[in-house]
Formats: sequence, C-alpha cells, structure tokens
Amino acid sequence: MKKHFFSAFLIFSQFFLNALPGFKPYIMDFPGDYVFYRDYSFKNESYVGFLYYGNSAYSAKFISPQNQEQGKPEKSVSIYFTVDESKNFMEFTGEKVVSLPGEEDIQLVNYLHDLIYEFSAKRISVQDVNAQNVSYNSRDFLHSGLVQNAKFEQFGGDVKIVFDYAVPLFNIKAILNFLDEVQFEIVTAGRISSEKDNEFEKFSGFSDSDSSSGKMKIKKSKKKEFSFENVKVVLDENWVQKIENIWFLSDSAFVCVNKISQPQINIDFIFRQMLLNTENSFYDWKNFIVQKEKDYFTIDGTIYNAQNKRKSKNLIKILSAKENPSEFYAFNSSVLEKAYKKNEKYFNSIRDSFSLNEISE
Repeated sequence: MKKHFFSAFLIFSQFFLNALPGFKPYIMDFPGDYVFYRDYSFKNESYVGFLYYGNSAYSAKFISPQNQEQGKPEKSVSIYFTVDESKNFMEFTGEKVVSLPGEEDIQLVNYLHDLIYEFSAKRISVQDVNAQNVSYNSRDFLHSGLVQNAKFEQFGGDVKIVFDYAVPLFNIKAILNFLDEVQFEIVTAGRISSEKDNEFEKFSGFSDSDSSSGKMKIKKSKKKEFSFENVKVVLDENWVQKIENIWFLSDSAFVCVNKISQPQINIDFIFRQMLLNTENSFYDWKNFIVQKEKDYFTIDGTIYNAQNKRKSKNLIKILSAKENPSEFYAFNSSVLEKAYKKNEKYFNSIRDSFSLNEISE
C-alpha cells in the first residue's frame, strides 16, 4: 500500500525530455505513461490505448474483448512505432505491427494510423493545454476541460474535443458529436514501471466483480489527533498506527500522509500523477469526483485491483504549504468499496480533518 502511494511521486531523470512532436506539453510525459479510451464508434466493446516508451518510441493498441454471448473472439492489434520528435508534425521513422494477417486486422491497423495522425494534428492545433485554460465541472470531470470544436470524420464530422493536461500523450480526454453523445473517452491512464510490466498489454476493460465481503462494523471510540510534519489528521482508537505516517483499520482500510518537496514540480504535476494507475490497479475515470483549487485538491476515485479482484475507494487530498510554494502535503486513504459505501460519512470526515497546522507568529 505504501509503495502504491509513493510511486506516484517518483521524479525521473528524463523529466525534461521531448515527447510527441509539434507541441510542448504543460506536463511532460514520462517513459511508461499510457492511456486507454473506450471507442464507441464500434458496435462491440472496444478500446484504444497509447503508450510512450521513451527515446521517441510509442505503441498504439486496439482491443475488443471476447464476447461469449455473441460468440465473438477477442480482437487485438498493436503498432510499435518511432517518430521524429524534431519535426513540428507527426512522422513515423519506424513501425512494427503485431496481429494476425487478416483483412480485418489491416483495417484496424489503418484505423490506428488515422487516429495517431488525427490526434497529433488536433493536439498541435490547440498548442496550449494548461491549468489556465482547463477548467473542471465537479459533477462531470470526465467531459470537462478545454473544449474545442473540430472536424473528425472517424466520429461523424462535427465534434467537440475535450483536452486536459492531466491526460498523458495527446491530452485528449473525450470526443463528443454535435448532439453531445460520447464517441470516444478516456477510461484509465497509468505508468508501467519496467519492460517486464505488462499492465498496458493485459488491459481489456473493467470487471464488475468484487471479491471483497464489505463486512465492517466501526465501533464508536475516542477521537485522536495525529500530527506529521506540518499537517494533522483526526482518527479514532479503531485505527492502528504501523509507522509514523500510516494507519490501518483491520484489513479494510488504510490512511497515509506524506510530505512532497521538489523544486521542479507544482500542484498540477502532482494532480496528474495521482490520477495514474499503479501495480495491477486500474482507476475507472468515469467515477472520479474532483475538486481542484489553486492551493489544494481532492479526488474521489474507484480503483480495481486485477490481481485480487477487489474494488476500493481512494480518497485523496493535497495541500500546498503556504510558506513554501514547492512543498506539499498529501493524504491518501484506500477503503474497500463495499465497506466505504456503508460508512461513507465516517471515511469522508477523516479526509476532511486533514489540514495544515496553524503556525504561531
């Protein structure tokens, strides 16, 4: 659990590397960053993913999961390609296709080509996608951001494209037609940790199953305030403190607080990292509830662990230190989703209690 929380803040030496050609992103992509979309232009459940390997190398993938009821097998096509990052437009310098040599696969390869070039052109035309022009609707985070009208024949002609710096690579969050019907939207994003990490390769949508029991009875007990660095959080005697900044509630929940101090990052960088998947766990972006202000933000997210087939509710809060613009304090609580739904007010109040200590004059 601790590793899951801290891994979001690893600062790589490649921080200032260039990525996709033709524009300079507000937040640079790290090697390993990926994003998956649900593509509603297909009748069958279908997803499109993009991954940045570093050193000008990328991958694009189309996956349509097996549908046993309709008797349709899984369909998967991947393109591995390199680009010339010195150009101001998309240009491949190498390519490898991994799929079965059928006619349908050729069509899907051409479709992925079209998306790559179109997404690149649309992103270049916008240029600036940053905290100044991206705004969020807390009731509909998935479809709020920087909205631009465009022509996109693959999705019916006139569309609205929602851009967001929090989304890796092309910064495209969603595409809606002129009737505001969703044609294409992000479902999850993350970062693979190494060449052996197959998190990107094995993603094929979310499961509705949840193996956790959700049985939790919280006893009324005395509240206690804990301090760490320059922040405090209010828990009660049900929680067991393992180390200075981590507490557990049986095997159903944990709370972790941490200090983040890096001169090269800002609160928007941290915000983006906190939305990424780690360690076989996938955030479903449609369930995000976000409140973002200048000096703090909160995130409510549902995360699915593919290994133990459990769903958890993650409650996050980040505060800026008033006396130091490059210093932040983070709160992260993960609760089995079934247990959270039965004790929502209790867990929300713990996050609400996380605050900066008053500094005496």
